[in-house]
Amino acid sequence: MYKHLSREERYQIYSLMKAKHTPAQIARLLGRHRSTISREIERGHGQRGYRAEQACKKAQERSQGSRNAKRVQTWGWPE
Repeated sequence: MYKHLSREERYQIYSLMKAKHTPAQIARLLGRHRSTISREIERGHGQRGYRAEQACKKAQERSQGSRNAKRVQTWGWPE
């Protein structure tokens, strides 16, 4: 079963990258597939490199734009 990366995992990725670990090493340490880590680094990468908070925001934006995202009516229940 697929499980999304957590906020804590994104901060671990950030810290391990700062410690000069490769994506393959990070994947082994987190118990994830190396392609998952590589995709996360690519998607969460900005002008200043990979930053955990920025990566979390980008992931949330992608989730909100998903066709499978739940749409909640803010004006109340239909009558």
